[in-house]
Amino acid sequence: MYTIFQELEATNSVVRKAEILKLNYENEDLKLILKLALDPYTLFHMNKLPDFEPNKSGIVDFKKFFRLCEKLTEKTIVGNQARDEVKQFLETQPIEYAQLFSKVISKSSIAVGAKTVNKVWPNLIPKFDLMLAPIS
Repeated sequence: MYTIFQELEATNSVVRKAEILKLNYENEDLKLILKLALDPYTLFHMNKLPDFEPNKSGIVDFKKFFRLCEKLTEKTIVGNQARDEVKQFLETQPIEYAQLFSKVISKSSIAVGAKTVNKVWPNLIPKFDLMLAPIS
């Protein structure tokens, strides 16, 4: 999966990014990671990620990551407990995946936008529409 994000970062073409996503249309883990990273209504309630030392040869555990994200969004874990659990999880993951997961939790750029993702999976990412005051 990390190679998909490497390919997305390597190109500036929106058309090519959509092609990369279409090639991986059936990848449910990719779809969920994109939703978590780009959905403006999914909040992880973490102001700052803890410093961590990622594992050089860990096993990627997407299910554990998704459970961690669920705990953060539902505020099952907060404060120091949340920080410690995030740090502990990231330290068990291989370096490249720890970096990807930390980008998702911190809502940093993942090299593809919601508009491009919605071209491949319609309405996966809800639009964040601003409500403007009427002009009188």
